[in-house]
Amino acid sequence: MSGYTEEYIRQKLTEKLEATHVCTVVRIGYGHLTESGKMDGKFSLLLVAIVAAGLFLRAAISLHSYSGQNRPPMYGDYEAQRHWQEVTVNLPVGDWYRNTTDNDLLYWGLDYPPLTAYHSYLVGLWARRWHNESYVALHKSRGISTEEHKQFMRNSVLLLDVLLYIPALLYATYTIRKRFADNRTAGAEWAYLTLAVLFPGQILIDNGHFQYNNASLGLCALAVVALVKGRTLVGAALFCLALNYKQMELYHALPFFFYLLRDCFIQTDKSSSALERLMAGTKKLVVLGLTVLATFIILWLPWLSSLDAVGQLVHRIFPVARGVFEDKVSNVWCVVNVFIKLRNIPNTTMALEVVDESDGCGGKFRVVVVSSQFQGKPLLQRHRLVNAALEEELKTIHAFSQKTYTPEQWAGESGP
Repeated sequence: MSGYTEEYIRQKLTEKLEATHVCTVVRIGYGHLTESGKMDGKFSLLLVAIVAAGLFLRAAISLHSYSGQNRPPMYGDYEAQRHWQEVTVNLPVGDWYRNTTDNDLLYWGLDYPPLTAYHSYLVGLWARRWHNESYVALHKSRGISTEEHKQFMRNSVLLLDVLLYIPALLYATYTIRKRFADNRTAGAEWAYLTLAVLFPGQILIDNGHFQYNNASLGLCALAVVALVKGRTLVGAALFCLALNYKQMELYHALPFFFYLLRDCFIQTDKSSSALERLMAGTKKLVVLGLTVLATFIILWLPWLSSLDAVGQLVHRIFPVARGVFEDKVSNVWCVVNVFIKLRNIPNTTMALEVVDESDGCGGKFRVVVVSSQFQGKPLLQRHRLVNAALEEELKTIHAFSQKTYTPEQWAGESGP
Protein backbone atom coordinates (compact mmCIF):
# COMPACT_ATOMS: atom_id res chain seq x y z
CA MET A 1 0.00 0.00 0.00
CA SER A 2 1.40 3.44 -0.95
CA GLY A 3 -0.02 5.45 1.91
CA TYR A 4 -0.78 8.40 -0.36
CA THR A 5 -4.02 10.32 0.09
CA GLU A 6 -6.37 11.64 -2.57
CA GLU A 7 -5.56 15.20 -1.54
CA TYR A 8 -1.83 14.53 -2.05
CA ILE A 9 -2.42 13.13 -5.56
CA ARG A 10 -4.66 16.08 -6.42
CA GLN A 11 -2.08 18.66 -5.32
CA LYS A 12 0.76 16.82 -7.05
CA LEU A 13 -1.05 16.68 -10.40
CA THR A 14 -2.14 20.28 -10.07
CA GLU A 15 1.41 21.47 -9.44
CA LYS A 16 3.19 19.30 -12.03
CA LEU A 17 0.65 19.54 -14.84
CA GLU A 18 -0.86 22.93 -14.01
CA ALA A 19 -4.21 21.16 -14.20
CA THR A 20 -7.29 23.31 -13.79
CA HIS A 21 -9.39 20.39 -12.56
CA VAL A 22 -8.53 17.03 -11.05
CA CYS A 23 -11.38 14.57 -10.54
CA THR A 24 -10.91 12.14 -7.67
CA VAL A 25 -12.87 9.22 -6.33
CA VAL A 26 -13.61 8.81 -2.64
CA ARG A 27 -13.73 5.15 -1.67
CA ILE A 28 -16.26 4.02 0.87
CA GLY A 29 -16.05 0.32 1.59
CA TYR A 30 -16.89 -1.93 -1.29
CA GLY A 31 -18.26 0.84 -3.49
CA HIS A 32 -17.34 4.41 -4.19
CA LEU A 33 -18.74 7.90 -4.24
CA THR A 34 -17.65 9.96 -7.23
CA GLU A 35 -17.12 13.68 -7.18
CA SER A 36 -20.56 14.12 -8.69
CA GLY A 37 -21.98 12.52 -5.53
CA LYS A 38 -23.34 9.37 -7.18
CA MET A 39 -22.95 6.00 -5.49
CA ASP A 40 -22.22 2.85 -7.39
CA GLY A 41 -24.70 -0.01 -7.25
CA LYS A 42 -22.72 -2.33 -4.97
CA PHE A 43 -22.19 0.38 -2.36
CA SER A 44 -25.87 1.32 -2.38
CA LEU A 45 -26.94 -2.31 -2.03
CA LEU A 46 -24.63 -3.00 0.92
CA LEU A 47 -25.64 0.20 2.67
CA VAL A 48 -29.33 -0.60 2.29
CA ALA A 49 -28.70 -4.15 3.53
CA ILE A 50 -26.99 -2.95 6.72
CA VAL A 51 -29.67 -0.38 7.50
CA ALA A 52 -32.44 -2.89 6.72
CA ALA A 53 -30.80 -5.46 9.01
CA GLY A 54 -30.59 -2.88 11.78
CA LEU A 55 -34.24 -1.92 11.47
CA PHE A 56 -35.36 -5.55 11.20
CA LEU A 57 -33.46 -6.49 14.35
CA ARG A 58 -34.93 -3.54 16.24
CA ALA A 59 -38.45 -4.38 15.08
CA ALA A 60 -37.99 -8.03 16.07
CA ILE A 61 -36.79 -7.08 19.55
CA SER A 62 -39.77 -4.74 19.86
CA LEU A 63 -42.17 -7.66 19.57
CA HIS A 64 -41.10 -9.00 22.96
CA SER A 65 -41.87 -7.80 26.47
CA TYR A 66 -40.65 -4.49 27.85
CA SER A 67 -39.41 -3.27 31.21
CA GLY A 68 -42.05 -3.73 33.90
CA GLN A 69 -44.69 -5.29 31.65
CA ASN A 70 -47.62 -6.49 33.81
CA ARG A 71 -45.68 -5.67 36.99
CA PRO A 72 -47.72 -3.20 39.05
CA PRO A 73 -47.68 -0.73 40.65
CA MET A 74 -44.77 1.01 38.82
CA TYR A 75 -44.62 -1.00 35.55
CA GLY A 76 -40.99 -0.09 34.78
CA ASP A 77 -39.30 2.38 32.43
CA TYR A 78 -41.88 1.81 29.69
CA GLU A 79 -44.54 3.25 31.96
CA ALA A 80 -42.22 6.06 33.03
CA GLN A 81 -41.86 7.24 29.44
CA ARG A 82 -45.60 6.92 28.84
CA HIS A 83 -46.41 8.74 32.07
CA TRP A 84 -44.20 11.66 31.06
CA GLN A 85 -46.28 11.97 27.90
CA GLU A 86 -49.41 12.01 30.07
CA VAL A 87 -48.00 14.72 32.33
CA THR A 88 -46.65 17.00 29.60
CA VAL A 89 -49.78 17.04 27.43
CA ASN A 90 -52.19 17.57 30.32
CA LEU A 91 -50.38 19.94 32.67
CA PRO A 92 -48.86 23.41 32.22
CA VAL A 93 -45.10 23.53 31.69
CA GLY A 94 -44.54 24.98 35.14
CA ASP A 95 -45.96 21.82 36.75
CA TRP A 96 -43.99 19.26 34.77
CA TYR A 97 -41.28 18.95 37.41
CA ARG A 98 -43.32 19.97 40.44
CA ASN A 99 -45.34 17.81 42.81
CA THR A 100 -49.01 18.73 42.51
CA THR A 101 -52.40 17.09 42.90
CA ASP A 102 -52.23 15.95 39.28
CA ASN A 103 -48.50 15.22 39.20
CA ASP A 104 -47.42 12.71 41.82
CA LEU A 105 -43.63 12.78 41.70
CA LEU A 106 -43.50 9.48 43.57
CA TYR A 107 -45.08 7.87 40.51
CA TRP A 108 -42.39 8.22 37.87
CA GLY A 109 -41.96 11.95 38.31
CA LEU A 110 -40.18 13.57 35.37
CA ASP A 111 -36.46 13.60 36.16
CA TYR A 112 -34.81 14.01 32.75
CA PRO A 113 -33.77 17.40 31.29
CA PRO A 114 -36.11 19.69 29.31
CA LEU A 115 -35.45 18.27 25.84
CA THR A 116 -36.80 14.91 27.01
CA ALA A 117 -39.87 16.70 28.36
CA TYR A 118 -40.43 18.43 25.01
CA HIS A 119 -40.02 15.12 23.20
CA SER A 120 -42.53 13.49 25.58
CA TYR A 121 -44.93 16.32 24.85
CA LEU A 122 -44.68 15.82 21.09
CA VAL A 123 -45.15 12.05 21.37
CA GLY A 124 -48.07 12.61 23.73
CA LEU A 125 -49.71 14.99 21.23
CA TRP A 126 -49.18 12.39 18.51
CA ALA A 127 -50.88 9.80 20.69
CA ARG A 128 -53.82 12.00 21.62
CA ARG A 129 -54.57 13.54 18.24
CA TRP A 130 -53.81 10.73 15.81
CA HIS A 131 -54.10 7.51 17.81
CA ASN A 132 -56.04 7.10 21.04
CA GLU A 133 -56.61 9.73 23.71
CA SER A 134 -56.74 7.01 26.36
CA TYR A 135 -52.97 6.52 25.95
CA VAL A 136 -52.36 9.80 27.79
CA ALA A 137 -55.59 10.33 29.75
CA LEU A 138 -54.75 12.04 33.03
CA HIS A 139 -54.68 9.51 35.91
CA LYS A 140 -56.76 6.97 33.97
CA SER A 141 -53.96 5.80 31.65
CA ARG A 142 -51.60 4.48 34.31
CA GLY A 143 -50.30 1.03 33.57
CA ILE A 144 -51.98 0.78 30.18
CA SER A 145 -50.77 -2.40 28.52
CA THR A 146 -52.83 -2.95 25.39
CA GLU A 147 -51.17 -4.38 22.31
CA GLU A 148 -52.12 -1.26 20.34
CA HIS A 149 -50.41 1.02 22.83
CA LYS A 150 -47.33 -1.19 22.91
CA GLN A 151 -47.13 -0.95 19.13
CA PHE A 152 -47.46 2.83 19.30
CA MET A 153 -44.70 3.20 21.88
CA ARG A 154 -42.37 0.80 20.07
CA ASN A 155 -42.93 2.67 16.80
CA SER A 156 -42.04 5.96 18.48
CA VAL A 157 -38.59 4.54 19.24
CA LEU A 158 -38.19 3.12 15.74
CA LEU A 159 -39.13 6.51 14.29
CA LEU A 160 -36.23 8.14 16.14
CA ASP A 161 -33.96 5.34 14.90
CA VAL A 162 -34.97 6.09 11.31
CA LEU A 163 -35.00 9.89 11.49
CA LEU A 164 -32.06 10.59 13.78
CA TYR A 165 -29.99 7.77 15.26
CA ILE A 166 -29.12 5.61 12.23
CA PRO A 167 -28.58 8.58 9.85
CA ALA A 168 -26.33 10.18 12.49
CA LEU A 169 -24.32 6.95 12.77
CA LEU A 170 -23.94 6.67 9.00
CA TYR A 171 -22.88 10.30 8.69
CA ALA A 172 -20.47 10.06 11.63
CA THR A 173 -18.91 6.82 10.42
CA TYR A 174 -18.40 8.19 6.91
CA THR A 175 -17.02 11.53 8.12
CA ILE A 176 -14.58 10.04 10.62
CA ARG A 177 -13.34 7.37 8.23
CA LYS A 178 -12.82 10.02 5.54
CA ARG A 179 -11.06 12.39 7.95
CA PHE A 180 -8.76 9.74 9.39
CA ALA A 181 -8.29 7.64 6.28
CA ASP A 182 -5.69 4.89 6.44
CA ASN A 183 -4.78 1.78 4.50
CA ARG A 184 -7.26 -0.59 6.05
CA THR A 185 -9.19 -2.90 3.79
CA ALA A 186 -12.68 -2.25 2.51
CA GLY A 187 -13.91 -5.10 4.70
CA ALA A 188 -12.67 -3.32 7.83
CA GLU A 189 -14.45 -0.15 6.76
CA TRP A 190 -17.72 -2.01 6.39
CA ALA A 191 -17.16 -3.69 9.75
CA TYR A 192 -17.13 -0.30 11.48
CA LEU A 193 -20.42 0.68 9.91
CA THR A 194 -22.04 -2.69 10.60
CA LEU A 195 -21.00 -2.71 14.26
CA ALA A 196 -22.28 0.82 14.73
CA VAL A 197 -25.74 0.12 13.27
CA LEU A 198 -26.11 -3.32 14.86
CA PHE A 199 -24.63 -2.56 18.29
CA PRO A 200 -26.64 -4.83 20.62
CA GLY A 201 -26.35 -2.66 23.74
CA GLN A 202 -28.34 0.22 22.30
CA ILE A 203 -30.88 -2.06 20.62
CA LEU A 204 -31.60 -4.08 23.77
CA ILE A 205 -31.95 -1.00 25.97
CA ASP A 206 -34.03 1.15 23.62
CA ASN A 207 -36.04 -1.38 21.64
CA GLY A 208 -36.18 -4.08 24.31
CA HIS A 209 -36.07 -2.66 27.83
CA PHE A 210 -37.54 0.61 26.47
CA GLN A 211 -35.75 3.93 26.39
CA TYR A 212 -35.01 6.78 23.98
CA ASN A 213 -31.22 6.77 24.29
CA ASN A 214 -31.11 6.94 20.49
CA ALA A 215 -32.05 10.63 20.69
CA SER A 216 -29.17 11.75 22.92
CA LEU A 217 -26.68 9.38 21.25
CA GLY A 218 -27.70 10.57 17.79
CA LEU A 219 -27.23 14.21 18.79
CA CYS A 220 -23.86 13.36 20.35
CA ALA A 221 -22.75 11.62 17.14
CA LEU A 222 -23.70 14.70 15.11
CA ALA A 223 -21.76 16.87 17.58
CA VAL A 224 -18.67 14.73 16.96
CA VAL A 225 -19.13 15.15 13.20
CA ALA A 226 -19.35 18.92 13.61
CA LEU A 227 -16.10 19.00 15.61
CA VAL A 228 -14.32 16.80 13.07
CA LYS A 229 -15.40 19.22 10.34
CA GLY A 230 -14.14 22.19 12.37
CA ARG A 231 -17.58 23.61 13.14
CA THR A 232 -16.99 23.98 16.85
CA LEU A 233 -19.97 26.21 17.65
CA VAL A 234 -22.37 23.85 15.90
CA GLY A 235 -20.77 20.92 17.70
CA ALA A 236 -21.07 22.66 21.07
CA ALA A 237 -24.75 23.44 20.46
CA LEU A 238 -25.48 19.86 19.38
CA PHE A 239 -23.76 18.45 22.45
CA CYS A 240 -25.78 20.82 24.65
CA LEU A 241 -28.91 19.39 23.03
CA ALA A 242 -27.71 15.86 23.79
CA LEU A 243 -26.93 16.80 27.39
CA ASN A 244 -30.32 18.45 27.76
CA TYR A 245 -31.99 15.30 26.54
CA LYS A 246 -30.37 12.91 29.00
CA GLN A 247 -27.88 13.33 31.84
CA MET A 248 -26.12 10.23 30.51
CA GLU A 249 -24.18 12.58 28.24
CA LEU A 250 -22.24 13.76 31.30
CA TYR A 251 -20.09 10.72 30.56
CA HIS A 252 -19.00 12.45 27.35
CA ALA A 253 -18.80 15.98 28.74
CA LEU A 254 -15.13 16.05 29.77
CA PRO A 255 -13.74 15.04 26.36
CA PHE A 256 -15.94 17.64 24.67
CA PHE A 257 -14.95 20.31 27.20
CA PHE A 258 -11.21 19.82 26.82
CA TYR A 259 -11.39 19.47 23.03
CA LEU A 260 -13.33 22.73 22.72
CA LEU A 261 -11.03 24.48 25.20
CA ARG A 262 -7.98 23.34 23.25
CA ASP A 263 -9.56 24.46 19.99
CA CYS A 264 -9.96 27.98 21.35
CA PHE A 265 -6.27 28.42 22.16
CA ILE A 266 -4.57 26.43 19.40
CA GLN A 267 -3.59 29.03 16.83
CA THR A 268 -2.38 28.28 13.31
CA ASP A 269 -0.79 31.72 12.96
CA LYS A 270 2.60 31.25 14.59
CA SER A 271 3.75 34.75 13.62
CA SER A 272 1.51 36.43 16.20
CA SER A 273 2.76 37.11 19.70
CA ALA A 274 1.79 35.10 22.77
CA LEU A 275 -0.43 37.95 23.98
CA GLU A 276 -2.20 38.17 20.63
CA ARG A 277 -2.80 34.43 20.63
CA LEU A 278 -4.13 34.62 24.19
CA MET A 279 -6.51 37.44 23.28
CA ALA A 280 -7.73 35.59 20.18
CA GLY A 281 -8.25 32.40 22.18
CA THR A 282 -10.12 34.25 24.91
CA LYS A 283 -12.40 35.81 22.30
CA LYS A 284 -13.16 32.38 20.84
CA LEU A 285 -13.80 31.03 24.34
CA VAL A 286 -16.26 33.84 25.08
CA VAL A 287 -18.14 33.19 21.83
CA LEU A 288 -18.20 29.46 22.64
CA GLY A 289 -19.50 30.17 26.15
CA LEU A 290 -22.23 32.44 24.81
CA THR A 291 -23.27 29.72 22.35
CA VAL A 292 -23.57 27.17 25.15
CA LEU A 293 -25.39 29.65 27.37
CA ALA A 294 -27.82 30.62 24.62
CA THR A 295 -28.63 26.96 23.94
CA PHE A 296 -29.38 26.35 27.61
CA ILE A 297 -31.45 29.53 27.91
CA ILE A 298 -33.63 28.55 24.95
CA LEU A 299 -34.25 25.07 26.36
CA TRP A 300 -34.79 26.19 29.96
CA LEU A 301 -36.77 29.34 29.09
CA PRO A 302 -40.15 28.19 30.55
CA TRP A 303 -38.53 27.81 33.99
CA LEU A 304 -36.32 30.91 34.04
CA SER A 305 -39.06 33.17 35.36
CA SER A 306 -38.21 32.27 38.96
CA LEU A 307 -35.29 30.83 40.91
CA ASP A 308 -37.68 28.44 42.63
CA ALA A 309 -38.68 26.89 39.30
CA VAL A 310 -35.04 26.56 38.22
CA GLY A 311 -34.16 25.03 41.59
CA GLN A 312 -36.95 22.48 41.30
CA LEU A 313 -35.84 21.53 37.80
CA VAL A 314 -32.24 21.07 38.95
CA HIS A 315 -33.44 19.06 41.95
CA ARG A 316 -35.37 16.69 39.69
CA ILE A 317 -32.54 16.27 37.19
CA PHE A 318 -29.96 15.63 39.92
CA PRO A 319 -32.02 13.75 42.54
CA VAL A 320 -29.41 13.50 45.27
CA ALA A 321 -32.21 12.92 47.78
CA ARG A 322 -32.76 9.47 46.30
CA GLY A 323 -29.42 8.34 47.66
CA VAL A 324 -26.50 6.58 46.02
CA PHE A 325 -28.78 3.69 45.04
CA GLU A 326 -29.78 5.81 42.08
CA ASP A 327 -26.35 5.67 40.43
CA LYS A 328 -28.14 3.58 37.80
CA VAL A 329 -29.84 6.84 36.80
CA SER A 330 -27.46 9.10 34.89
CA ASN A 331 -27.28 12.03 37.25
CA VAL A 332 -24.46 13.68 39.20
CA TRP A 333 -23.13 10.21 40.03
CA CYS A 334 -22.08 9.78 36.39
CA VAL A 335 -18.70 11.36 37.07
CA VAL A 336 -18.09 9.67 40.41
CA ASN A 337 -19.32 6.31 39.14
CA VAL A 338 -16.35 6.07 36.76
CA PHE A 339 -14.01 5.74 39.73
CA ILE A 340 -16.19 4.50 42.60
CA LYS A 341 -19.13 2.12 42.20
CA LEU A 342 -21.31 3.85 44.77
CA ARG A 343 -24.05 1.30 44.44
CA ASN A 344 -21.73 -1.37 45.86
CA ILE A 345 -21.11 0.57 49.07
CA PRO A 346 -23.15 -0.96 51.92
CA ASN A 347 -26.18 1.17 52.67
CA THR A 348 -28.93 -0.63 54.54
CA THR A 349 -31.52 2.15 54.34
CA MET A 350 -32.04 4.44 51.38
CA ALA A 351 -34.74 7.10 51.29
CA LEU A 352 -35.48 7.28 47.58
CA GLU A 353 -37.92 10.17 47.70
CA VAL A 354 -39.24 12.57 50.31
CA VAL A 355 -41.99 14.93 49.15
CA ASP A 356 -43.26 17.88 51.19
CA GLU A 357 -46.93 18.24 50.26
CA SER A 358 -47.56 21.15 52.61
CA ASP A 359 -46.15 23.91 50.37
CA GLY A 360 -43.02 24.20 52.49
CA CYS A 361 -44.49 24.43 55.99
CA GLY A 362 -43.37 20.89 56.86
CA GLY A 363 -46.73 19.57 57.99
CA LYS A 364 -47.41 16.90 55.38
CA PHE A 365 -44.94 14.40 53.89
CA ARG A 366 -44.87 11.33 51.68
CA VAL A 367 -41.83 9.05 51.60
CA VAL A 368 -40.61 5.94 49.83
CA VAL A 369 -38.07 3.94 51.86
CA VAL A 370 -35.99 0.98 50.69
CA SER A 371 -34.24 -0.98 53.42
CA SER A 372 -32.81 -4.43 53.99
CA GLN A 373 -34.24 -4.15 57.52
CA PHE A 374 -37.70 -4.72 56.00
CA GLN A 375 -36.68 -8.23 54.93
CA GLY A 376 -39.23 -10.80 56.13
CA LYS A 377 -41.36 -8.21 57.95
CA PRO A 378 -45.05 -7.55 57.23
CA LEU A 379 -46.25 -4.10 56.23
CA LEU A 380 -47.30 -3.08 59.75
CA GLN A 381 -43.88 -3.84 61.23
CA ARG A 382 -42.17 -1.94 58.45
CA HIS A 383 -44.28 1.12 59.11
CA ARG A 384 -43.49 0.86 62.82
CA LEU A 385 -39.76 0.88 62.01
CA VAL A 386 -40.15 4.04 59.94
CA ASN A 387 -42.30 5.70 62.61
CA ALA A 388 -39.73 4.82 65.27
CA ALA A 389 -36.95 6.38 63.22
CA LEU A 390 -38.96 9.62 63.01
CA GLU A 391 -40.49 9.46 66.47
CA GLU A 392 -39.69 13.05 67.43
CA GLU A 393 -40.43 14.52 64.01
CA LEU A 394 -43.84 12.88 63.76
CA LYS A 395 -44.97 14.76 66.87
CA THR A 396 -45.20 17.94 64.76
CA ILE A 397 -45.98 16.46 61.35
CA HIS A 398 -49.73 16.46 60.74
CA ALA A 399 -49.87 14.01 57.83
CA PHE A 400 -47.33 11.33 56.92
CA SER A 401 -47.68 8.56 54.30
CA GLN A 402 -45.09 5.95 53.44
CA LYS A 403 -44.27 3.16 51.03
CA THR A 404 -41.73 0.56 52.12
CA TYR A 405 -39.74 -1.93 50.05
CA THR A 406 -36.89 -4.36 50.44
CA PRO A 407 -34.05 -3.84 47.91
CA GLU A 408 -35.26 -6.88 45.97
CA GLN A 409 -38.84 -5.58 45.85
CA TRP A 410 -37.70 -2.17 44.73
CA ALA A 411 -35.55 -3.67 41.98
CA GLY A 412 -38.67 -5.44 40.75
CA GLU A 413 -40.75 -2.27 40.86
CA SER A 414 -38.10 -0.33 38.95
CA GLY A 415 -37.86 -2.88 36.16
CA PRO A 416 -34.85 -4.98 35.09
